[in-house]
Order: sequence, then C-alpha cells, then structure tokens
Amino acid sequence: MVRKFFMVGQFLAIAFAIQAQIPVHVVTLSGDSILYNNANFRFYSFLDARSDTTKLGFLKESRDASSYQIINFPEGLSPYLSNFIGAVITHTDSPEDVLVVVKSLSLTEEPLGAIEIVKAAIELDFYLAQNGKYRLIKTVATHTELPDKEVTSLLGAQIERVIRTAFYNFLTQPSTEGENNAWLSKSQLRQLVAPPPHKTVAAMGQLDFFQNEYRLNGKEISRKEAIDLLLSTEDAEIEKFLKKRKRGLALGYTFAAGAALLVGVPVTECIVTKSELNGLPLATGGLFAIGSLLSVKTSRYGMHQAVDIYNKRYNN
Repeated sequence: MVRKFFMVGQFLAIAFAIQAQIPVHVVTLSGDSILYNNANFRFYSFLDARSDTTKLGFLKESRDASSYQIINFPEGLSPYLSNFIGAVITHTDSPEDVLVVVKSLSLTEEPLGAIEIVKAAIELDFYLAQNGKYRLIKTVATHTELPDKEVTSLLGAQIERVIRTAFYNFLTQPSTEGENNAWLSKSQLRQLVAPPPHKTVAAMGQLDFFQNEYRLNGKEISRKEAIDLLLSTEDAEIEKFLKKRKRGLALGYTFAAGAALLVGVPVTECIVTKSELNGLPLATGGLFAIGSLLSVKTSRYGMHQAVDIYNKRYNN
C-alpha cells in the first residue's frame, strides 16, 4: 500500500511539472447567429461539475510530448458559457429559470496517421429552479469527431457545435424524464454533482495506449505504471475492464499453448515417423490459434476501454 501511494505521488509530481510547462491554446465561441428565439427557459446559472476543471483537453500535433498544448476558453467555463448562451438564445417575458450543470465538456486534437482528428463532447444536466429548490428535468449528451489534414483552426467551431446541439436538443425535444425527480436544496445539489474525492487524480493528465505502448502526457511509461495509475482512481468500471484485460490475456496464453501442442506434436510425429499427417489436430489447433487471437483482442479492448474511461472521467 505504501509503495502504491509512493508511485502515485511520483506520477503527480511528474504530471504537475509537465503540465506547468505546457503552453495554452485558447479557443473562442463565435456566437455569430441566434440558436433559438423565445425560449420558455432562462439559463440563469452554470455549475462546472467536470472532474477536471483546469482544461478542456489537449492539442497534440504528434505523440511527442513537446507538441502538446492545453486547450481552454479565454476565461472560466461558467461565465464564458453563460455569456455565450445569453447571446444566442432569447427567452420569453416570463421564462422558467434553469440551472445548467456541466458534467463534461471536452475538446481534443490528436494525430491520426497522416491526418488529424478533433473530438468534442458534452454532457449537461438541466435543473428547473424554483424558490431555492432544484429538480433535474433532463440530461443531454452529444459528441462529434472530425478528421482532416489540419484541424487546429476548427477547434472552436467543433466545441461550439456540440454546445449548440446540446441546448437545441433540450429546447426542441420534450422529455418527461424528470417529472418524478425530487426537489433538492442548493447544498444537496452541490453534494450530488461534486466529483468524488478520488477524482483529484485528474490533474495527472492524458494517458495514451497505442500499439502496446503507454504514455502519460506524451512521456512513455511502463505497463505496470499505467495499470497502477488506472487502479489509483479506485473506479469500479475501470477495474472491471482491467479484469477483462487480465482474463483475455490468460485465455490467450491458454489457447496459444493448446494450438502449439495440437499443431506441433502431430507435425513432429509426422517428420520423425514419416507417417501421414492427421488433419484433425491441425484443424483443432487452427481453431485454438483463432481463439488466442480473439482473446488477445479482447484483452486490448479491455485496456483501451479502461484508458478511455480514465481520460473522460479524470482528464476532461
């Protein structure tokens, strides 16, 4: 246990040092067109409940850490979003007040072979506000991905696109999902949406898994270090996928050993005795080989899922 905390401490020290040196790429929202007129709701307040409120994501020109930049708005998320939504959505004379909880809002640029890809995602909770009480009336989530030769100039447009889509979906798609939800006080609401304490691991930065290599903020780390980092979140879903990875590896080794035995023994026997080769063990060995490949694929899928969850929940 002491060793685990020491390892996590080392990661934190490295990550904070790296992040302190990373330049910031500022994106802006144009707000050049009205999204919705005469809405029945007034989005009067925004609560930033992201697991990492220090950035929107990373701009990565390559897998070299020296190319990384932190992506952010020119000011804090809550006031910036409030001003933007106030400019693109007008409301009626007697609207209902809505508090918007920003559960996630992320923007990344990554290399994709010879091109680049920009990814933007958002998840919002909309709470009706009345007499100091709040009731969840709808949750909206959307995302977009755009590959192109050069996407840096498109970052602002893509994050504005998901923001506009989320609010448009809320305003135009009626929902009854919140009709039976309880009214909450402000303190109850904050307690409900606040990230759990263990999410402070978010500041450690971007974890990448590519072709069996692990990188933290672009710096290569060992598989054991990556797994220790993932386990340090104490996230049940991450642990589930790590167990899936472990099971996949175990099955892969078992199938591989079986394939080697089923193919190797009859082939060796055929060579030594000069007898006719029995095709049944070979066919069975082939099936075992396929099973091994599928198990390894399952193992890699488990690791990819664990890393994706880490980056979404702890590095937004």
